[in-house]
Amino acid sequence: MREPPVITPEISERAKALVIGAIPSLSPVLFMPALQGRGGTLIDRSGKGNNGAIVGAAWKRFPRGLPALSFNGNDYVSLGSLTSFPAGSSARTVLFWAKTTESPATDWRIVSGYGNDALRQAFNVGQQKTSDKLYVALYGEDIASDYTWVINTLTHIAVTLSGTTVQFYVNGVLNSTGTASGTVNTVLTAGTIGKWSGPAANYFWKGLIGWVILAPSVLSAPVIASIYNRQRTLIGA
Repeated sequence: MREPPVITPEISERAKALVIGAIPSLSPVLFMPALQGRGGTLIDRSGKGNNGAIVGAAWKRFPRGLPALSFNGNDYVSLGSLTSFPAGSSARTVLFWAKTTESPATDWRIVSGYGNDALRQAFNVGQQKTSDKLYVALYGEDIASDYTWVINTLTHIAVTLSGTTVQFYVNGVLNSTGTASGTVNTVLTAGTIGKWSGPAANYFWKGLIGWVILAPSVLSAPVIASIYNRQRTLIGA
């Protein structure tokens, strides 16, 4: 199999500028487009230094050749630090591209998240067991969307948190809104891509993940749609 293309710093910066430069309000604290395409470290290009150690995940490619990571249900990326991540009930938006290779899910599958194993102290986004719904797992409480993951289909997801309100966007369009029954209190203990963030369970992802972004604000519907369209052009979705 042909190796993913080598992405030079110049190409990386052009790609970053296309997605972020024209959208100043994004100001991410985590920006992981996986542009280097090789090696054991997933580089955070937000400027915050939240690089991740790749544990078992394999390098693959999006349709237009840009790199992504493939997860087989037993591997992940560990974020060594969570510098400037939104804690407590602070506003946030998580965005990523993902493809599931399992339906119905035989376990809870997490794309990305961070936090602790205590009531509403985590914020993990993924695929619910059996129902296959896109959902947020807060630990002790799940908030499900109306979207059902489609197997082997590359999909752009954005999830926002404002107080106790969670909004789910699929391919740039608002899908549904949910509400936590109590105060969200995310703690900055650990962060992961491809598995549950806390030590109590693994809940590994099965499929492809790329372009993980975390912004410390609630991005508007037009901004989320713009990011989706810009990234779709880059990766060929």
